[in-house]
Amino acid sequence: MMNITTSMKLLTIVALAHVASCAHHSEPKVVTETQSEKPVDEKALKAQVESQLSAMAEQAKKAGPKAIEFLSSDLFLKANDAALRDDAQTASLLLKYVHQMNPDDLYVHKRYAVELIRSGELLAAEPHLKHLYKVSKGKEEALGLVLGGIYTALDRSDDAKKAYSEVLAKNAKNEEACLFLAKAHAVAKEASKAKQLLVKCQKANPKNAVFTYYLGKIALDDKKPKQALSYFNKALKLQPSFHQAAVALGVFHEEGEDFKSAIKVYRDFLKVKPSNYQVLSRLVQVMFATSQYRDVLPYAERLSSLDPDNLNLKVRLGILYTDSGKLDQAIGTFKEILVAIPDSDKVLFYLGSLYKDSHQYDDAMATFQQIPPDSALFHESALQVTQMLNVVALENAAKGVVEPEKQMKEQIDTYVAKHEEAKVGMHLVLASFYETLGKVDSAIESLAKVRNGKGFDKTHELYFASLLDRAKRHDEAISLVEKMLDKDPQDAYALNFIGYTLVEQGKDMDRAYSLIKKAIEIAPKDGYIRDTLGWYYYKIGNNEKALAELHKAVKLVSDDPVITKHLATVYRELESFELAKKYYVEALKLSKVKNDKDEVIKALEDLEAVRLPASKQ
Repeated sequence: MMNITTSMKLLTIVALAHVASCAHHSEPKVVTETQSEKPVDEKALKAQVESQLSAMAEQAKKAGPKAIEFLSSDLFLKANDAALRDDAQTASLLLKYVHQMNPDDLYVHKRYAVELIRSGELLAAEPHLKHLYKVSKGKEEALGLVLGGIYTALDRSDDAKKAYSEVLAKNAKNEEACLFLAKAHAVAKEASKAKQLLVKCQKANPKNAVFTYYLGKIALDDKKPKQALSYFNKALKLQPSFHQAAVALGVFHEEGEDFKSAIKVYRDFLKVKPSNYQVLSRLVQVMFATSQYRDVLPYAERLSSLDPDNLNLKVRLGILYTDSGKLDQAIGTFKEILVAIPDSDKVLFYLGSLYKDSHQYDDAMATFQQIPPDSALFHESALQVTQMLNVVALENAAKGVVEPEKQMKEQIDTYVAKHEEAKVGMHLVLASFYETLGKVDSAIESLAKVRNGKGFDKTHELYFASLLDRAKRHDEAISLVEKMLDKDPQDAYALNFIGYTLVEQGKDMDRAYSLIKKAIEIAPKDGYIRDTLGWYYYKIGNNEKALAELHKAVKLVSDDPVITKHLATVYRELESFELAKKYYVEALKLSKVKNDKDEVIKALEDLEAVRLPASKQ
């Protein structure tokens, strides 16, 4: 809607004063803008401005050519300025009077008609376009096309078809006229006329596939899929670079859930036009939908380079890099995303995790610490920082640094002072650190401080019991887990814990077996419980059954050093020394806790002592 401001009114009146000066050599009147708090009546103001413009134009006509030229130039410049500001209504209003003063200037006339269209005044534009097209004797095809478009917008289908037909009569190869006329026929339910026209236009333009493509679209509308498929294939064969046909053909296959054929269409087209955005978008979308993550990566990279502001695509690309192990590229991608949305806690967390996975701990901790306290990811990010400090502390311990855990404990104390709910998680990390160094008593002390804390669940209680067991405080450990069983007799892990502890001690083996079997019935696919059963069989001398259960356990949990060590021990007992060594070495590779490593190293040394005499036999 036009907004003719009071300043425009003032400019117009000043222009009138200048015209009067030019025509009558009189002194210009100075008009000032009055201030008013009343709302502007746009309709009244427009009428007032029109009245003044009309009066100005009449005065200029009476004054002669110089006055006309002066006023026309001034109003034309103002119309140009309005058009540049997308104020088509003001532009058309000013050009109306420029045209009135210069009725034979075809350029002004065209500009006036264009601004009328831009301002939505189609009925007002129509007679001007008809006149201009007539004057051009049909040579200016664009005018005929615009006139047809106006008739279409005004629902004057017959007039539209006539306008497009006139253009085609002058130039049978005009693509726009053919397509618009075909569409007009199709809308009027004259499908046969539309198809005849498109076939005719295709013959006139043998290298342009657009007409055959639209024949395919009409066939789809007529519910003739096989015919549509034929047209789309023909269009693509006719013009291999015509992406609309490739997209139509691919979407046809997608809708039939023939994704393999759709992907082939898109890939074949991209060999011709590697950087076509529309086809790349379809291909990437289909490959993501069909989980072809490895193969989609190069196409996603290409698409992202064409559309660098597409953040959703960048996120997908970053995840693809991560899944492919290309952490540096993933980090680079998420850094770009972070520039666009610097306050995104999710992006910060993902980027921090990438830094952590690539062992860039300083960058990871700095990134995690940017996550604000009100974020749902705040506590998890703090825990991530603590875990990295744990890694650094273990490295410092290996270097012989005094109090290697000092920085980690300071982080925990500082954070927990403000966020009590994170206390359990952070003390679990600290306990794990002490356990890894073989300082089991310190690990127990760390957990004991938070046993009554919020979030300390039965898995943590079992971990605490396992630490007690490692510290040779077996009775305390069993007593603790017995209480857990009293609360939940179907707790498979509590059953397994007591069963395993009894087996290790060689006590009450009948009860141990009963508990283990019950645990197996509850969780038959748990590798740790299978390991306990296998270890029970080993302890009672049934090595064949032990071997069977331990292989099941290793298959279920392939990265546990204790299970792997148990399997090696059974092979040693069976004097399969090569297999025993194989699994001891594997157990050593898996061991992270000092006590576990020491036990495996000793087992390997004992194995060598047994093997050497045997190898001489």
